[in-house]
Amino acid sequence: RVIGGIPAVTISNPVAGFVRSTVNVALSTVSDPGLANVQFKLDGANLGPAVTGAGPYAAQWNTSGVADGSQHTLSAIATDGAGNQTAARRHRSTKSAP
Repeated sequence: RVIGGIPAVTISNPVAGFVRSTVNVALSTVSDPGLANVQFKLDGANLGPAVTGAGPYAAQWNTSGVADGSQHTLSAIATDGAGNQTAARRHRSTKSAP
């Protein structure tokens, strides 16, 4: 099912706040069982290759090279089989010292 021709998705992990170590970035589909792929991004750059197929849709973010207390934006661009796209963003994902 597609709402208005655009897939509805949300980033389900991580929740907003502090993160550290390796983080599983996960996407939940709300309306479209026919997604063709999902491209995860960190601060606008690809976070690994696009995830294709029926899911689950997830990517790994290793925060070891990120400065403590820095702000980052995680996003995911979901594309369905018809080429419709939508983006989900998580703006407050940050890293803190252990």
